[in-house]
Amino acid sequence: MASEIKFSSLNCRGLHSADKRKDVFDYLKVRGSHIYCLQDVHWDSNMIATISTEWGGNCFIAPGTNNSRGVAILFNDNFNVTVTRIHCNSNGNLIAVAFQTCQYEVTLVVLYGPNTDTPAFFNEVQNIIEDFNTPHCIVVGDWNVVLDTDMDSLNYLHTNNPKSRQVVHKLMKNLDLFDVWRVFHPITKRFTWRQKNPLKQSRLDYFLVSSGLLNTVTTATITPGYRSDHSMINSSFRLGQMVTGKDFWKFNNSLLEDEAYQKNCKECH
Repeated sequence: MASEIKFSSLNCRGLHSADKRKDVFDYLKVRGSHIYCLQDVHWDSNMIATISTEWGGNCFIAPGTNNSRGVAILFNDNFNVTVTRIHCNSNGNLIAVAFQTCQYEVTLVVLYGPNTDTPAFFNEVQNIIEDFNTPHCIVVGDWNVVLDTDMDSLNYLHTNNPKSRQVVHKLMKNLDLFDVWRVFHPITKRFTWRQKNPLKQSRLDYFLVSSGLLNTVTTATITPGYRSDHSMINSSFRLGQMVTGKDFWKFNNSLLEDEAYQKNCKECH
């Protein structure tokens, strides 16, 4: 029997404060996701035991400092999962775990991409995924890179982090990864980060999923964030049975680079 597993991801904009942390934890637990992927938590190495106690379920943390970086993976306490491997980078902006659930072996990478144009960071992501070498992969977080400047940004005077963007597209091609939001919403403009004055918006947060998992994805949504300037992103996977046959459709991500396709999408929209 298949089980639906829901992932939620949020740039928290700091959870060092005990009051804010309790508030956000309470909010997350009510949402009922199985796995929460958090970025910019501002947890240093001295806080790991405290966070584990406060959350109450399994949690894995790549610590930053008490005022910057830090990423974490929090498992709901009723989610049956076996974690077989963990990797954290020293800067507190990347954590990878290999886990097994419903007979699937998955590498989950949660990242907080650099604000500067740092393509080497995304090369590191690819190296870690290749080293973990599991059949399936999910990469999620605040990338600080948009995949498509026309569809995923508003009111930017310049293209941010263009070298990093090139490497992310190369990573997607090399590892056969797909942007599940764009698969489900090929012509929809939605953003996950906003600045009010002057108004700027972009879709910096997204899931990339390996092709072998695409036919298990049931939803890909952007919902309001909580105590953050980022939206929450969510994706659900129905694991436990493989769906195959003529009814399966897989979006060709290379079309997003095709000028004629982009023009047609905008005209339809």
